[in-house]
Amino acid sequence: NVVSALGFNDVVVYLWDEQQQLLIQRSAYGGKSIDKQTINNPIKLALGQGVVGQVGLTQKPLLITNTQEFSGYIVDDATRLSEVAVPMIAEGRLIGVIDSENEAEGFYTERDLKTLMAISSIAAIKLQSVTIVDKLHRTVEQLEYSGKIQDALFEIAELIFRTETMQQFYEHLHRCIAKLTFAENFYVAMEKDDGKSVSIPYCRDEHDDIPE
Repeated sequence: NVVSALGFNDVVVYLWDEQQQLLIQRSAYGGKSIDKQTINNPIKLALGQGVVGQVGLTQKPLLITNTQEFSGYIVDDATRLSEVAVPMIAEGRLIGVIDSENEAEGFYTERDLKTLMAISSIAAIKLQSVTIVDKLHRTVEQLEYSGKIQDALFEIAELIFRTETMQQFYEHLHRCIAKLTFAENFYVAMEKDDGKSVSIPYCRDEHDDIPE
């Protein structure tokens, strides 16, 4: 989508590996891409290393009009004069970096940078959701839960992708929990930003009709 909409001829996605403490190339289009599933000589960067590592370290975007004037520039598959890199951040946590290079000097614009920032925000949220679901799956597999509890937990995890509104999410969540325990009286309370009160976006009561 980035390549198609913005006319870039090179895009590389790095993901932050918490265990290795490295930014690792996970997806590419252009010179680094052999096919849709394979990256040519994928590299790993420490925080602060190169343009991508600097973006990961500061969690701030970089637009380089001339890489020859950037002392930390790292040549990957070929030397290019322009580079733009933006962080993917979700809830203050580094998810990865989106990076693009071009042979021409001054190729990228501030508009390109803002567009990439918007894309990176969406991508970060999606990647974080996938990571949470993967972790939950692994956790459930490691615990000696009954099949009924496993099914319910997996179903709750998948609600992230199957529901379009928060109201639908709460309703499906209620149904999942009702499979495990008595849930005729069910409430979801969310702490407000002031930390002193809560709102109740979803509630069901077997006796009382609670107005919204």
